[in-house]
Amino acid sequence: MRQVLTHLAEPYPRCYGHMTLRGLCQDTHEHLTRAELINALDTAFQELPEPVHPPQCCYQQLIRGGTERLPLAQATAGGSPPRWSPSHRLASPS
Repeated sequence: MRQVLTHLAEPYPRCYGHMTLRGLCQDTHEHLTRAELINALDTAFQELPEPVHPPQCCYQQLIRGGTERLPLAQATAGGSPPRWSPSHRLASPS
């Protein structure tokens, strides 16, 4: 680990100093299996939100500062995905 992932092993020698790359891979695999990450991702992408606006409109709002950051819990409060409406109309792309 010290030779391959120096930036990880050096700052955290108690955790990674004794570990091999194979051991890290095995630990990571076991963690992801216990956490049921694949099932969580599968569930998350089964029901995608319905687009409210075209992607280019949302991107324009993003780069112009027309969005706000919300904690995830607040953004999904009430069980339905948040809906976004622009506060002003955007010019149609030509």
